[in-house]
Amino acid sequence: MMKKILSLLIVLLIITGCAPDEVLTVDPETYESLSVDELEEKLIDSRVDKLEGQVFYNIFPKSFADSNGDNRGDIEGITLSLDYLDNLGIKGLWLNPIHPSPTYHRYDVTDYLAVDPELGTIDDFVELIEQAHEREMVVIMDMVLNHSSSSHPWFQKAINGEEPYVDYYRIVKDEDFTSDLYPNREGWYHLENKGIWYYAAFWSEMPEFNADSVELRIEFRKILKYWLDLGVDGFRYDAAYHLYDSAEAEIRTPTMQRNQQFWLEMKDYVKSINPEAYVVAEVWSDSKTVQAYSSGFDSLFNFDFATKVLEGVNRGQPLEILTSILNHQRAMTERNPNFLDAIFLSNHDQPRVMTVFGNDRNKMNLASSILLTMPGNPYIYYGEELGYLGNKPDEQIREPFLWGEGSRVTTPLWEPIKFNTNTADVQAQQQDSNSLYHHYRSLIHIRHENEALLKGEMSFLNISSNVLAYERTSENQRMVALHNFSNQRFVFDFNHEGRVVFQTKAGSFFNKQVVIEPYESILIEVND
Repeated sequence: MMKKILSLLIVLLIITGCAPDEVLTVDPETYESLSVDELEEKLIDSRVDKLEGQVFYNIFPKSFADSNGDNRGDIEGITLSLDYLDNLGIKGLWLNPIHPSPTYHRYDVTDYLAVDPELGTIDDFVELIEQAHEREMVVIMDMVLNHSSSSHPWFQKAINGEEPYVDYYRIVKDEDFTSDLYPNREGWYHLENKGIWYYAAFWSEMPEFNADSVELRIEFRKILKYWLDLGVDGFRYDAAYHLYDSAEAEIRTPTMQRNQQFWLEMKDYVKSINPEAYVVAEVWSDSKTVQAYSSGFDSLFNFDFATKVLEGVNRGQPLEILTSILNHQRAMTERNPNFLDAIFLSNHDQPRVMTVFGNDRNKMNLASSILLTMPGNPYIYYGEELGYLGNKPDEQIREPFLWGEGSRVTTPLWEPIKFNTNTADVQAQQQDSNSLYHHYRSLIHIRHENEALLKGEMSFLNISSNVLAYERTSENQRMVALHNFSNQRFVFDFNHEGRVVFQTKAGSFFNKQVVIEPYESILIEVND
């Protein structure tokens, strides 16, 4: 089927969960009237200053906290864990999908206006939001607008040719699916009995949406408004880069421009409901590609940062980290002056950091010290603060969180623990002042207590080819971070007055001289 923008009269949709007189009025004649340039200009002053520099925590709900002993993580368990997260210093929660789904990961949604009963209820979710807000935490939820489950009622109606659902997905009739229009058949699936092809890049059971459909965009608005009205503080958009894939579109379709326009439009809509709502997205690509999307979101996950830090620490080579960070920040802010970098070490799709480092605590301390002293919003993947191990397949990088005896919740043993049988649990690490947990907690609190680390500008210092050194400077404060990537001790002059705020080993700063031990991180507040 040739994709098209449907021509409609004024569409009125009652928003589920809102008062009966609340309606969403959309005029399709003007729905896509704003270009990328116009939307960027309209959103030029959009910003979320209150979140700048704050630390987020990524929770995979099924694996995090069990409140009722059924060996499955749930929303109430997360609520009961808020004191733990608050004590750690977390200011933002990102929840992986909570919608009904036929799979454990829930990235194939069957109902965007519901909570999976296995996790709890809408009331449970609202309670979580309210309790988080009482602790001055924001809650953002995963929103998957690139694809749905093949079990979603929309898709089932679409493959049977029902209007308007047939235009909700990338569906093409046999006679229209020609090699001159669709030369790349990768990701396409044939339903011979229906006489159609549909596109599903990630998996046959994750059919991809056709964002050209005005009616689908109205559905998306309905979904976003519903959750914002419930109190959600924003969204993490999954697979934003793939909304318009080159393989799913007719040849010569300007997919990049359409991607940009769609996400700017969604940002504009979200900000019209809550100007302080926060939108962050996954665009898993190099910085040059990511730059094109920077105006469509408040933040984008910095995959280059994660790669360069892990590779640099493993190889003992900090130089590429410096170049990557400078180039990335320059590129993002050129297009979006209010851009907030979303930095991280690993996430729910990648091997655990401690596994990448071969269970080396020195390297883990070094990488996390870099993460928590850099500009942007650091994201911590649950269990990272305990030194969690894990490698592919995906289930084993999403192992149950180890709470230990005496916690308000229990470990949700929905799958056997393979990699973390010897990892110390929360209770044990809280009682051990030398634990990785206390390393993370100390640095997070230091970050929040020092404005230079939260919002300061960054410049690099030339100390040694083995030492990553940079300065964070705000109006009232100057901090210097030093990270020794080598197994050698360094002594060098530092002609400033100041004090050591944090250190991971026995290094020192005395009489304007710094001693930094192998694999040590030192944070100095400069007073002159």
